[in-house]
Amino acid sequence: MKKQPHGITTEDRSLAAICLLVVAGTHLPLVAEHLEEAPLIGYGFIGLVAASMLLAAAVSIRASTATWAAIGVLNLGALTAYVASRTVGLPGIGDDIGNWVEPLSFPALAAETVALAVAVRALLLARVPRAQIADNGHYVNTSGSESAEEALRPIPSFASFSGTDAPAPTYGGAAQSG
Repeated sequence: MKKQPHGITTEDRSLAAICLLVVAGTHLPLVAEHLEEAPLIGYGFIGLVAASMLLAAAVSIRASTATWAAIGVLNLGALTAYVASRTVGLPGIGDDIGNWVEPLSFPALAAETVALAVAVRALLLARVPRAQIADNGHYVNTSGSESAEEALRPIPSFASFSGTDAPAPTYGGAAQSG
């Protein structure tokens, strides 16, 4: 796993890019219909699709704090607009009030939520000093209450507690006995 600055991993960037492409893909089919029915919403969808695709490319190449902030703002805005369209309504699409089961809503909401969560995580990690981020992207307690080795030791697998003949987990090369 390739570590990005401040503990952001290639997997984080890939997940964000995939979610952004899903956001674009779920809104693109709605553009033509909304340009006729409610042009303001149609142009909003065009902006969302374009921004999602640009940010997917940007986060795939190099993820800066500004990129993560833009991903967070874009997806928070999309989620907020969806909730507003279903509760109080948006100009030109008042008939969507209460319509929570639109088929494309489910993948769009899932992708927007995950992209927002990854962006928030990235922005929080960017605030943590580099010395407190391990090579695997996990936070390391440097307060002195436990050593870095203790903080990063692996969590025993479920097999070690299942009563099977699986070998006991090892910490620092020595098998632990129960």
